[in-house]
Amino acid sequence: MAPAFRSVSIASRTYQGLVLLTVLFGMLISAPASAVEPVEIEIWHTQSMENGEALRRIVEAFNDSHDGIHAREIYIGGYDDLYRKLGPSIRAGRTPALAVAYESMVSAMVLADVVEPFDGYVNDPEIGLSADDKADIFPAFLETNRYPSFDNQMLSFPFTKSVLLMYYNKGMLLEAGYDEPPRTWDEFVEICRAVKTLGKQGYALSVDASTLDGMIYSFGGELIDEETSMPMLNTPAVRSTFGVIETLINEGLAYRIPHRTYDDRSDVGSGRTAFFIRSSTSLPYLREIAENEPPVDWDATILPHGEGCEPVTVLFGANICMFKTTPAKQRAAWQFVKYFISTDVTAQWAMDTGYLPVRKSAAELPELKAFYAQARQNRRGLEAVPFARAEPKLVGWQDVRDALEAAEVAVILGKKTAEEATADLQGDAIAIMEETAGPPEASPTDPGFLGALLIIATILFGGGYLVARGKMDA
Repeated sequence: MAPAFRSVSIASRTYQGLVLLTVLFGMLISAPASAVEPVEIEIWHTQSMENGEALRRIVEAFNDSHDGIHAREIYIGGYDDLYRKLGPSIRAGRTPALAVAYESMVSAMVLADVVEPFDGYVNDPEIGLSADDKADIFPAFLETNRYPSFDNQMLSFPFTKSVLLMYYNKGMLLEAGYDEPPRTWDEFVEICRAVKTLGKQGYALSVDASTLDGMIYSFGGELIDEETSMPMLNTPAVRSTFGVIETLINEGLAYRIPHRTYDDRSDVGSGRTAFFIRSSTSLPYLREIAENEPPVDWDATILPHGEGCEPVTVLFGANICMFKTTPAKQRAAWQFVKYFISTDVTAQWAMDTGYLPVRKSAAELPELKAFYAQARQNRRGLEAVPFARAEPKLVGWQDVRDALEAAEVAVILGKKTAEEATADLQGDAIAIMEETAGPPEASPTDPGFLGALLIIATILFGGGYLVARGKMDA
């Protein structure tokens, strides 16, 4: 009898086991999708106030439309705050999935081997961009995110793009006898002189390397030698740039606004001053200021240029950088970038912030067309894109920017003439580049190699190389 009892017991346990497996399987297939933890990604950024709210709305809409991914936008502060925070983050191996970054900063972080190239994601047959998508993005925006020093890889992607514009008080120019903005720098100085006779100020000057770069370009100059990747700052174009500033200051036609303020926007918007020069992101802020009583009639256009030179301006604004984290996070990060640059989203971002739409097709949407038709100033940034040129993205260039600004301050304070500032700047810039930016094949005994190691150490342990100065609203 024992064998029969044992056989029944085994059969019973087998049956119970099958029942249990069936129940467990049913629980698994009926479990809600939310039981699977979403991939969490962090996006570090510098957008505050209205721009921050606009970005928050985009992130929320992305999360609502992408199951399995949860993006979190984190406001870090200004660009220098963000880059200071990235140092300890890299050292600890806890980088965000994405962070805004300028080209020169990306170049430095690549040396620390923490940057994930976008090429594989852009060209991925499943989640990448189609040929039409790629053609729809403004070519200049894509080109600024390729890095010749690093095998021409796409190490960042267009994000908050803008252009340098000259803003002017249209009513004040009319009162001074001019119905058009200046086309050349000679005309700019001439109008400032006429405005001064009205008891008004000509130019509210914000010390900024990007403005200097734009002026140098506008005088037909270059910033670097393409063959040697070294600075070209002891040139007639640089001397002419500092010469304009010297004339404006010496004749009382311009005044320097306090650092890290937007007094220039307020002064033009309130009718005190004729001109200021800043990013196209100032458009919505000036529009709001100028609507106060009494309202001010204003407009914006590209920079003046030197006699015989072509119109040109600077393309700037931060890009987005992807960090090496995990395959799942990197894939999710690309999904967010792809969503952010989609036609509808980039159009809304442009209307909300004054940044440029990344895609050409965005300008054809009825909503954006209506926005541009609403006020002539709304379309000035987009009109300037064909004239825009990128700034250098070499390792070490951030410190050259600091040298440019220091030279400008010396001219403003009367410590150097335009000629002296130009000659000294070239030497300072070459010393910086030789110290920090050697060629990829440099040996450990080369100064350039040691400079690259210094940059990596700076990224990992803190310091000045990650401080992005002079980029308050680009």
